[in-house]
Amino acid sequence: TVLTDYAAFHHADPKVWIFGTGDEKEIDSLTSAFSVYRQTEGGTISHGLATALINRNGIIKRIWRGNAWTPAEAAAAIEAEK
Repeated sequence: TVLTDYAAFHHADPKVWIFGTGDEKEIDSLTSAFSVYRQTEGGTISHGLATALINRNGIIKRIWRGNAWTPAEAAAAIEAEK
């Protein structure tokens, strides 16, 4: 419910954004696997950003840290995996 409200408030396009959650152990496992920090700050959660390219076999092929990557760079990486 919290993430649904958050997405609506920020007009998140469901064709682009998928919000998910889990219990604290699952979240810690996922954020640890991608080396993304997560901490609570004043009632909200602050976190790092990582974008992963995962192939059809579930293998992580590339991870971009932060938001400095471009769509063209991601598209080239996807094409290289074909």
